Amino acid sequence: MFYNFRIVTPLNTSYANRLKTTLRLAKGTISQVSIFFPKTCDGMLRLQIFHGANQVYPFNTGEFFNPENETIPFNDDYELSEPPFELVAHTWNLDSNFSHSVHIRLNVTPISSISRIPKTGRHFPSLLKKLGI
Repeated sequence: MFYNFRIVTPLNTSYANRLKTTLRLAKGTISQVSIFFPKTCDGMLRLQIFHGANQVYPFNTGEFFNPENETIPFNDDYELSEPPFELVAHTWNLDSNFSHSVHIRLNVTPISSISRIPKTGRHFPSLLKKLGI
């Protein structure tokens, strides 16, 4: 399930008064993320994305994205297994002349029973034993 969010942050929005936008998603695993900053941002728009109290993008706490005319694409394996199934984007804009926008695109893969199988082979012998093999 692909989600697209466009967030417009007004001019003179300080970090202390940052805009907090809820990104409502479905239960599942965030498998792809793409964040686009248009050319007009001039490095003035800043973005952090949180899940609850934890900063998840960028992962290093206190840092932020603020490129100009750049798309930041990456794969992820971030599970949203318990409600609320949402992230919160924090944006602030240091520009005193213009509002700026950022585009966040997320692909959420639904959690299925097959995804519950461990991704490593360390549990494979016990699985075979349970199956009587």
